[in-house]
Amino acid sequence: MQQCDWSRSPLGPPEAWSPSLKTTVGMMLAAQAQIVLFWGPEFVALYNDAYTPTIGDKHPRALGRPAVESWTELWDDLGPLLRGVRETGKTFHAKDRAFYIERHGYGETVYFDVSYSAVPEVDGTVGGVLCIVSETTQRVLGTRRQTALLDLEDQLRTVGDAEEAKQIAAKLLQRELAASSVHYSDLDSPGTEQHLAGPSLLDHCRTTVLGNALGVETSSDTCLLDIPVLRNGQVVGRFSMACAPSRCWTDEEAQFARSVAERAWSAAERVRAEALLRESEARQRRDAERVQLALAAGAIIGTWYLDLATSRLQLDESLVTALGLDEGPRRQHIHLSQFVALVHPDDAAGMQATMQKAIERGGLYMHQHRIRRADGRYYWVEASGRINTEDDGTPLTFPGVLIDIEERRQTEQRIAASEAKYRTLFEQIDEGFCVVELLDGEYGPLSDYRHLEANPAFSANTGLPDVIGKRLRELYPQGVDGWIEIIRQVLLSGEPVRLDHELAATGRYLEIAAFRAGPVERRRVAILLKDVTARKHAEAELQRLNRELEERVAQAINERKEALARVHEMQKMETIGQLTGGVAHDFNNLLTPIVGALEMVARLQDGDERIKRLTTAGLQAAERARTLVQRLLAFARRQHLQARPTPIRNLVCGMEDLLTRSLGPQIRLEIDCAAKLPQAMTDPNQLELALLNLAVNARDAMPNGGVLKIAVTEQSVEGHSKLAAGRYVRIAVSDTGLGMDAQTMRRAVEPFFTTKTTGQGTGLGLSMVHGFAAQLGGDFSLTSEPGHGTTASLWLPASTEPMTDEPARIAVKAELRRVPATPVLLVDDEELVRLGTAEMLSDAGYVVQQVASGHEALAMLAKDIEVKVLITDYAMPGMTGVELAHRVNQLRPTLPVLMITGFAAMDGQAIGELPRLSKPFRQIELVDTVASLLEQTGRG
Repeated sequence: MQQCDWSRSPLGPPEAWSPSLKTTVGMMLAAQAQIVLFWGPEFVALYNDAYTPTIGDKHPRALGRPAVESWTELWDDLGPLLRGVRETGKTFHAKDRAFYIERHGYGETVYFDVSYSAVPEVDGTVGGVLCIVSETTQRVLGTRRQTALLDLEDQLRTVGDAEEAKQIAAKLLQRELAASSVHYSDLDSPGTEQHLAGPSLLDHCRTTVLGNALGVETSSDTCLLDIPVLRNGQVVGRFSMACAPSRCWTDEEAQFARSVAERAWSAAERVRAEALLRESEARQRRDAERVQLALAAGAIIGTWYLDLATSRLQLDESLVTALGLDEGPRRQHIHLSQFVALVHPDDAAGMQATMQKAIERGGLYMHQHRIRRADGRYYWVEASGRINTEDDGTPLTFPGVLIDIEERRQTEQRIAASEAKYRTLFEQIDEGFCVVELLDGEYGPLSDYRHLEANPAFSANTGLPDVIGKRLRELYPQGVDGWIEIIRQVLLSGEPVRLDHELAATGRYLEIAAFRAGPVERRRVAILLKDVTARKHAEAELQRLNRELEERVAQAINERKEALARVHEMQKMETIGQLTGGVAHDFNNLLTPIVGALEMVARLQDGDERIKRLTTAGLQAAERARTLVQRLLAFARRQHLQARPTPIRNLVCGMEDLLTRSLGPQIRLEIDCAAKLPQAMTDPNQLELALLNLAVNARDAMPNGGVLKIAVTEQSVEGHSKLAAGRYVRIAVSDTGLGMDAQTMRRAVEPFFTTKTTGQGTGLGLSMVHGFAAQLGGDFSLTSEPGHGTTASLWLPASTEPMTDEPARIAVKAELRRVPATPVLLVDDEELVRLGTAEMLSDAGYVVQQVASGHEALAMLAKDIEVKVLITDYAMPGMTGVELAHRVNQLRPTLPVLMITGFAAMDGQAIGELPRLSKPFRQIELVDTVASLLEQTGRG
């Protein structure tokens, strides 16, 4: 940077640079990483020494100049990146980012790990972009070229033509090394220069091969790289690649080129070897012709002439020389036995037997055997001659020729060994293998094929016996068009295929590989196949098991969700029940002083009609509130099932307002009660809850409105499966709703079964009604039909007690059972209840002492005060009424105790036989209960 002429730079001299620029440049120059800084809106380039190799010959002209001048070839790519960082201030980073650059006189794609960050000025604006780069070209190209070599091996593995292998390699070299042209030549075959890819280079540059290394030749417009192919240390061929004259080849590129060339040559050699093997049959057919060619080419060793009468053999000079017979004037005339002695011991008997047969029948003679020649070694020869006879058939002479067939026999042995290996492999492999020949037929050209060969494993894998010589459409007249088209494309394109195919005739799945066998003119395709039926079935079974497992898991999850929903509903109902019970208790406590006060006012002002009307109305409202509390307690399931004779007509009619409000305006309620109904043995509170449940279920079954009818009748039962013989009151609740099918109706009374959506019901309503009826000795049944509504029938045992009109609870007796000053101890923690109760007792003549807890009561009793009866609340803090009663029993065993409570459900085992009075109670009920208790204990 010190040598740079800054007068030509838009930045001007360094003394005029901004503090931010000076600081960033100082940091950059001291760094060892490759860093370039692009400053200002023109992106003037500043970089350190570590960065200069990255841009090659662009240095030093790029220093201090706008980037667009030196990075012209990639500015469409680089410019938007730099502008994005400068305009947004956001860092851009990438790994193995590709850039096209010209840095060594030619274009190339290179790769970098880059991080572009904005450099702020003092005023906060972006002054420039700091680029930290690390070139990864070698790693990226190395990985890609290794993958390319693996792909090349896959392609070369299936090629069926040597030239095709070279073409594949040439295209790969041209693509990966950016060569403009690729040629190939065989050094041992002059004139075999082949132009494989790209424009011809022969007119631009001469080529050389430099021993075992890569050779490079250059001209004014072309650089040529020679890639020698070596076998056994000898150069047997070369690939030549042309590129730009400024191109510099790296060791990695040279090694990649050599690897491609070696693989292509090996594939070509393999294809040639396979072609030689396929030509073995043709060579055998030409054996006979070779004998004639041998004669013409001088392969005859010599001739003989045998006199059969004397067994003397006359040999020509070339044969004598070849056999190495002794020198002498008679060496051309030898006895037949001398000739036989030259024949290999293993072949002599066979030769003589063949000769004797020929002499006996006359005519042609031909036999192959080994004979010892002048060098002492045995060579294969073929003896061919003719037996000349007299007219009467007597053999006279035997002229013939001896032909050298040593080379042919060696070739035949090699072919036989190769064919034996092929046949062994063909016969013993587990995979089925066949060769087919495509035929023209009635469905068009190449529309059928004939099985030429098939190994034993073919039948074992396909289940098709005896296919050799048979056409495919002969075996399968229908449904083979698609399969034949696949084989046809293999033949025409030369591209092998792999696929799975179902053989419909035998129901087997086959894994198939098909490839062309020989040139397309032979119309032959080889098919290798394997039976994978068991694997396919196993895969199908595994898929089925996976589906079943998924279904079971889903079912288990749904069942768990349903169970959790039920538990939630039960918890919710329990919470509501607890809340309802608590509210009812408090309400009872509130009603107790109200009822007592109204009753006392009515008695004291008996002559005032206006006050009488007001107190009567108040007592009626209190009585209705008392009934409402009883229903709340029944809903909370905090009342014991207390069956007693109950007038059903009064109970059902009394629920009309409650049912009407529960059903809503869309549903009309009809109540039909027969006249002179007997009383039924039931718990009225539980019965009200059961009827309310049935009404709500009927409402939900009529989403569009309808009619709900409650019919009450007396029924006599005989021979019923679930009911004892006798009289019953039947309550039938009928709706005009959706109805139920048989399966739903069978499960309707099961606990937790519901047809409502989650959160709409607990599934406990009908099961509760069913259990309630069974406890009373009655029955519960359903009749329904989809679309025609449902009828729920509740059977309750009829009471034998006659119907009596219930006295109105709101009536106020004219006289109380007054007692002389009888001392009473009253215990209640609720002050209002305690004061009201004390007033009712005092009004009846009792002398009342009040305390607010059990402990105060015990303390008072310990002082031996006179008390005739103890009246205590049940639920009190610190000590319950039951605990107090037990402690009092220890102090004064004969003192009677009356338990008063607003709770309906108490610990029955703990209370035992203690008398009890439920809140809210009227004055007359309280006074009568206390008086009766005193009379029973003799304290009155």
